[in-house]
Amino acid sequence: MSYYSYHNRIKKRIASGELVGYQFVDDYPRIGQALVLQFKTNPILRPIRPPYWLEYFGILMDWKRENKNEKADCMAGCTFCGGSIF
Repeated sequence: MSYYSYHNRIKKRIASGELVGYQFVDDYPRIGQALVLQFKTNPILRPIRPPYWLEYFGILMDWKRENKNEKADCMAGCTFCGGSIF
């Protein structure tokens, strides 16, 4: 049986430039409070539970700095989810 590393795969997707935005939500289905990452390709939305948020803060700060001239970190009205993340 192969092992799927959820967080390592997400970090690789961020490093390869697939991330287009993120948002903190209080009511992600079946999870509740989550950091929701939005990607260009499927699966588009990937929720991160609060215990793992610290792993992503530095990565997201770097991503935001690199994408400061682009529409970054706003999921409302985007072409991928139409402003509705659920």
